[in-house]
Amino acid sequence: MARAEIIARLKACPTSSGSNAANENSGVVMICAAIEAEIAELEMNDALFGMTIQRITDEVKTGVNAGALSSFFKYYGTEQNVARMELLSAITGTDGLLWESENKDAVTEVRTFCRSKGNTIEGGTSEVQLGIISKRILNLPS
Repeated sequence: MARAEIIARLKACPTSSGSNAANENSGVVMICAAIEAEIAELEMNDALFGMTIQRITDEVKTGVNAGALSSFFKYYGTEQNVARMELLSAITGTDGLLWESENKDAVTEVRTFCRSKGNTIEGGTSEVQLGIISKRILNLPS
């Protein structure tokens, strides 16, 4: 299921601010509102991450050494991708587990979910990146 389809389904859900908020489907309303909040949080984090990358890129162009900030980008980028794929998996449920299907978008999404887990160990594990961040960026003791 494509992200646009998921968003369309969520928009069709009654929300806590909608007229259907106090009916027999109030559990569904709470779930939809929670998912909408998680999607909004991921989108805000993506936007902030993009702005941070742009700021550092601009600073590097002026001669500022980014140093160990690449560890921050590796760590945050992979963790954000894992969070995105886990939320997508939670939303799609068993429909998101199609390894082979006529629906190429569904197959791509499940394979991307599996790759997101690999992202945390390739190019340095998330734990290694956190170690670099703590020592070189935050100047914390070993």
